[in-house]
Amino acid sequence: MTPEQQRGIDEKIIGGQLIDAIGLYRAATGCGLPEAESAVQRRSASLNGGPSPSTPSPISQPYSTQTFNPQSEAAIRTAMRPVVPIVVFSLVIALIPIVIAAVVIFGVMKSLGGAFGSSGAGTLGTIGTALTAPGKLGGQMLVGEPYYPDVVKDIEGDTTFRAALGAPIVIDQNGISCRTIKNGYTSRTANCTLPVHGPNASGSVTIAVVDQPSSFGVAGQLVTGGRTIDMSSR
Repeated sequence: MTPEQQRGIDEKIIGGQLIDAIGLYRAATGCGLPEAESAVQRRSASLNGGPSPSTPSPISQPYSTQTFNPQSEAAIRTAMRPVVPIVVFSLVIALIPIVIAAVVIFGVMKSLGGAFGSSGAGTLGTIGTALTAPGKLGGQMLVGEPYYPDVVKDIEGDTTFRAALGAPIVIDQNGISCRTIKNGYTSRTANCTLPVHGPNASGSVTIAVVDQPSSFGVAGQLVTGGRTIDMSSR
């Protein structure tokens, strides 16, 4: 603070203009309002029994307060600099096992799906659901199954069935009904009845289908003319 600024503040104090004195003090020192008020009050008490404004004495500095220190802030920023990469690195490390586990589970499910016997119809949607449908709905599902062509081939090509019905054997898809048809996690099964007819006779074939990763099989019986005929081995 310059002597001129000091003299101007003292004049305001002596004249009783404390508010103006506080304003001048803040302008001269850049301090806050509480510090300026405290300093002006102390100066006012000093001037009441002290020297005249023409011989100013330094105004006592206000009590020590915490002020902004650019160097301290720079030091904090410098200290924080290595912390951010460490936090990011830690998060990445924590996420790695989760990502690996997700990839492994996806791969296992996909490989199981791709190994569904001769149907080759393993999809995540199939693996992830287990459905059982009876009656006509099951019949519609059976026709839509990827292994259905194998079922048709086994029935139409069975030698005992051909001997009883004649050839060719025709399956009435609209008349198919099922007790169960199930798409599970590791196997696909069906128990259904299919109406059949040939040049010589008509009847129905009851089948049991098992389609799993390592094998595929169809077992069945033909009922025609009051007779029950077992399907030949595949």
